[in-house]
Amino acid sequence: MAVKSAILLLMIACLAGCPAPSAHSVRAEAANHTAPPNYVSRIEEPEAKAFYYFSLARLTAVDGDYPAAVAALKQALQYDPQSAYLHLFLAELYLSMNEVQLAVRAAEDASIYAPEDPQPQLLLGNLYFEQGQDIQAIERLQKAIELDVEQQEAYLRLGVAYARSGDSEQAVNVLKQLLKRDPDSLLAGLTLARVYREIGLFSRAEDVYRDLLERRPDLESAYLELASLFQRQGEPEKAVAVLREALSQKPDNVPIRLRVVRLLVATRDFQAALEELELLIRQHPEAAEGYRLRGLILMEQEQWEKAADSLLKALSLEPDSSQLRFYLGTVYERQQKWQQAFQAFQGIEADDEPYADATSHMAFLLHRMGRLEEAISLLKTRLAKLPPRAEIYSFFSTLYQEQGDLESAQAVLQQGLSKIPQSADLHYHLGLVYEGAGKPGAAAIAMRKAIELNDQHVEALNYLAYSFAEQGIHLGEALEFAQRALAINNAGHILDTLGWVYYKLGRFSEARPELEAAATLLTDDAVVQEHLGDLYQALKLYERARRTYRKALKLKPDNPALEKKLKALPHD
Repeated sequence: MAVKSAILLLMIACLAGCPAPSAHSVRAEAANHTAPPNYVSRIEEPEAKAFYYFSLARLTAVDGDYPAAVAALKQALQYDPQSAYLHLFLAELYLSMNEVQLAVRAAEDASIYAPEDPQPQLLLGNLYFEQGQDIQAIERLQKAIELDVEQQEAYLRLGVAYARSGDSEQAVNVLKQLLKRDPDSLLAGLTLARVYREIGLFSRAEDVYRDLLERRPDLESAYLELASLFQRQGEPEKAVAVLREALSQKPDNVPIRLRVVRLLVATRDFQAALEELELLIRQHPEAAEGYRLRGLILMEQEQWEKAADSLLKALSLEPDSSQLRFYLGTVYERQQKWQQAFQAFQGIEADDEPYADATSHMAFLLHRMGRLEEAISLLKTRLAKLPPRAEIYSFFSTLYQEQGDLESAQAVLQQGLSKIPQSADLHYHLGLVYEGAGKPGAAAIAMRKAIELNDQHVEALNYLAYSFAEQGIHLGEALEFAQRALAINNAGHILDTLGWVYYKLGRFSEARPELEAAATLLTDDAVVQEHLGDLYQALKLYERARRTYRKALKLKPDNPALEKKLKALPHD
């Protein structure tokens, strides 16, 4: 490079750092010194100026001021425009600034001025590779290898670029060439195995991994990738066996043992997973993840006491973990330890991911403990901090309904709908509030909106069907809604609705199987039993009607209308 010949600047820099001579020596030298007749200063020559700006660019780049470095380097290129080295350095600076297209342009210039230098070709190949432009990457990487067959990185990326472009045969050939040149190249072996894996040649990939592990039994990445290969093939048992091989090389490898645990959990081999975790905890009693996973497995097994103990231990090691607090609160909740559950959820801060879920649980727990006012106050305080979630607004509304404050219940739901207007559930719950307030028309409108937003909303369908049947209106539409609801959920209350619609239509023979099935499923529901009694009465099966009415009265003794029906029944 031309700029490297400007050694005079370095000499000047050295002289500038020397101690100043005395006045006497300066006068003596002046008296005896005569300048060489052919002396010419080189400081103003282009190559010297190029070297100066190049040096300035390097200094500013070291300081992290890449724009200033680029500006200095452009000045250097004005004095030495054909320097491939300067163009290559400029490309690297652009890369540091994430200006990829400018980096490509600078690297292209470097390749023009130094066509026999592999470095610009390698840089261009890498740039195109990173952008997924595999055809261009292949061209440049091949050129880099032609110029320097020792470019291992070029072989590796060329193989992957061929694989990504769909030419798996060439990908394999390139990587085999590299392995032929360097049989001990672990990275080449791993890349070849990955290419085989990606093109679905799993047995060949396994052979390469096994060969690598035979040569390097401590090669952790090969174990992990081979295990992933077996997972991908749906063979978790083989994946566990491979990871156990890795553990035989390094028994205290926490990440690998945890991966074994997760695989065992995925196959629902909880006992084996717990055994692995016990070993991990003995080896690393400070590893909170071991206690956390043990707690989750014990939760899955519904061993609540042991799960709580394990989660408490994990929390003692990671006291800031909101997720652990959430799990612990859930365990206490399942144990019906309401106050302890509440305290666990209470420790979760507003910025923590499970804050919204924790709030829902806390409101529920306060409700379970009979502290209705506190539950309402909690949601009032926190609602603005929570993401808009339909279930929270619905539960909040239910709390007001329990207080008999239907106006506030309606206001909460409308607030929710202002933020989540497409929520079918909120429209459905608003319909229930309207019904409770004695506004059947508004209730029907809300239910229709819920069905419009979600034509599979089974409860809204069932509500309208039953409501219409009770009022004796729109019975054809009621039948359609009831049939649609039953197709989604074959539940007892929906069977009752369908049977009741048939009854109201006078189609008693079609009503009978539905109402009898509903009464069998809902033996403790007085209304369902009464519906069946009404049907038997219509079919003139008076003794069956009598037994069914008596059953309904036993479930709900204070029912004068039902007593009247019972007394009016003739004997068979």
